[in-house]
Amino acid sequence: MTQTDPRLAAPLEHGALDADVVRRTAQLARLALQPDEAHRYQADLGRILGYFQDLQDLDTTGVPPMVHPTDAAMPLREDEVRPGVDPQTILGQAPRAETGLFLVPRVVG
Repeated sequence: MTQTDPRLAAPLEHGALDADVVRRTAQLARLALQPDEAHRYQADLGRILGYFQDLQDLDTTGVPPMVHPTDAAMPLREDEVRPGVDPQTILGQAPRAETGLFLVPRVVG
């Protein structure tokens, strides 16, 4: 039987999130929260931020930064020009194209 980490049951103590922050974060992420969900996510996000704080508190003096968790070497190859697809063929499949560009609906403002 495994023991439960006590932090899983405890909300974030320092820098606690309030329900307004959770609702605003959900709005920015374009998530629709039900009124009762804000409280639950408040505790969940608080615990997640608490784990990040635990990581911040670790002493990493003398630990070299790493790009990847394994020492796998990246295979390299020579750059070489290869034939591609004709741009007009690709643009011909688009719903709308003009002067060599894809035309898409406006998303922002």
